[in-house]
Amino acid sequence: MLTKTTKRVISLVLTLILIMSCGVYSFAAVANPDETAMGKFRSAAGPVTGQSLFSDGYVTEYSYYSPLDDNRGSTTKYPVVFMIGKTTKVGHKGAELRETNFPRWALPEFQSRFYDAGGAYIVIARPHPINSYAGGAVENEESVRNSVKAMMEDFINKNADHIDTSRIYLVSWDEGSKVAVRLAANSPNLFAAMLLCSPTYMPTQAELDNLADVPMWLMACKADEKTNFAQYGTQLWDAIKNTTAHSYVCRYTTFDTFNVNVGETKHHETWEYAAYDCRYSGEFSGAKTIDGQERTYKFDNKTSDGVINWLSKIGSDYGSDCTCKCHHATGWERFFWNLKMLISMMLKIKWNRECACGIIHY
Repeated sequence: MLTKTTKRVISLVLTLILIMSCGVYSFAAVANPDETAMGKFRSAAGPVTGQSLFSDGYVTEYSYYSPLDDNRGSTTKYPVVFMIGKTTKVGHKGAELRETNFPRWALPEFQSRFYDAGGAYIVIARPHPINSYAGGAVENEESVRNSVKAMMEDFINKNADHIDTSRIYLVSWDEGSKVAVRLAANSPNLFAAMLLCSPTYMPTQAELDNLADVPMWLMACKADEKTNFAQYGTQLWDAIKNTTAHSYVCRYTTFDTFNVNVGETKHHETWEYAAYDCRYSGEFSGAKTIDGQERTYKFDNKTSDGVINWLSKIGSDYGSDCTCKCHHATGWERFFWNLKMLISMMLKIKWNRECACGIIHY
């Protein structure tokens, strides 16, 4: 027979094991994307680029979800979201699906948030590593970038009958930001909007000038242990805000802290907030989102607003059926409309700040 003391010790040990198990499970649930979501993706590869006498060239492998899989016979032209990030296990097939929660965007709940189309192609790239040794040779950023671009163009051509080429979006995080920014700056007419999460690259002024007509959403954490917030947060946002032609569309989300995975760089993985479409319930603090006019935005489960909603309205015909003067007024009529908005903003008169199509002016 066990004594009461022994029973208490056994009970305590079992309780500790249970708590530890729950903790491990919670970590796994955050670290590993939804299996159902990953099952919606197919593997593919872009064309070979950069072949020469001394090189076999580059091939960008990727995983993609097609909205046609869940909408058989659809004649809709869908948006495309290309995603580029740092893949630590670049040689492992499917690594691009397992290292973030962006595959969730293939789930019906997220697909339904794409304005007008009710869905989108999701393409997650697995580019070669940049400035690191792979097989004994240093990868060339320009060659990697050209390979990624060739993959994108090949994908668009293969699915041309069902792609809305005015609504192609680019999402990047971590070291993928260097490829993304340079690619977009060299082909600014290809992308309707960009999302940069915890970037590790500071664009040149020439690159920002080329991207002036491409609205951007930047996410950064003040406590990020990998990137300098002052440079890749504050400085980058000021540069975007001072260069863009769409300050009222561009957004900037900051966090005081952002802890995701044990063993990863602390406070760095802000892209998980985007992967959950601004509904992330993990551990973070001090979240704040503003636009280039210093207007603030809040997100909750009761609204459709979020990264997907923001992306998918840019480049669409959103607001085209609205008769408000903000869309159609010209000349003196436009001048007086702007004056009315300015006075309303100064006097904090809010009854006319929101357009009939949902655009908030101040």
